[in-house]
Amino acid sequence: MRVLGTGRANGGISFLHALGCGNGCSAPIDLHMTVSLIDGKTENLDDKHGILEASLDWWRAKDLSLPEGDLGWQVHSDIPSGMGLKSSSALAVAALNALSNATDRTLTHFSIAHAVVNIQTQTGCSLTGGLDDAITASGLGMRLVDNNDLGYAAMLKIFNPLDLEIFIVLRGRRKSAIDKAAFEALQPRFEEACLKLLDGDLLAAFTQNGIAVARCLSDDEALRLYSEIESGSTDRVAITGSGPAIAVLSETNSTAATAERLDSLGLNFIRTRMLQVREDDFVVDPWEDEVWA
Repeated sequence: MRVLGTGRANGGISFLHALGCGNGCSAPIDLHMTVSLIDGKTENLDDKHGILEASLDWWRAKDLSLPEGDLGWQVHSDIPSGMGLKSSSALAVAALNALSNATDRTLTHFSIAHAVVNIQTQTGCSLTGGLDDAITASGLGMRLVDNNDLGYAAMLKIFNPLDLEIFIVLRGRRKSAIDKAAFEALQPRFEEACLKLLDGDLLAAFTQNGIAVARCLSDDEALRLYSEIESGSTDRVAITGSGPAIAVLSETNSTAATAERLDSLGLNFIRTRMLQVREDDFVVDPWEDEVWA
């Protein structure tokens, strides 16, 4: 099978869950996914939501050119899926980038983010559309966004990346469905986290969001782990996305102690870092006005 085009995207961790107050914020991390468009049909058993086919459907619906013949996909990823690490957004972003690469049709990051919101909503893998996650997966850095506004005004604030090591604690699969009512009940807590982000206190927002999400999910184990991991350290700990993974933010001079503490607790974890911000002004070519999701 011949590779027709290749696209790449990265994972991320949450600083503000968009289901809580409508605004969301994620930070890109150095875990990546590569998707290739190939000639010939394939089955993608790991794509439970059908994101790859939905990406093709979006491309066709916008009447964008495609290579002739049967098309399939190859996926290589070091982003654990179903953990709250933005793997679904990364899959959609990488697929659209592969289609763009295969057809020499360049989409701006803004248009890709628009498309990913459409794809994630249609496939049911995001309750909010995940604009913040789509922006993060495309490598544009850490941005506070209004998930209810798909225009330029959705970008509320851009943050510089934190110079921190990140430990991702993996805890198996999500045990229960997400209850929107639980998030609505704690909306004031998420609004407080949002205000902390607007004030530039990223670590306080991270902590506040993590506690609120754990309570919305009735995840008592997460709350216990927060306390055990943070005890006697300067680390910040929080669920990412809707879990179940927990992100631990650690200063560079504390990583050895953090790793030892996680080992002593018998936790399974991987290490990564935040990605650097890539400046982008979201300039849109005139023709893209017609292809926005």
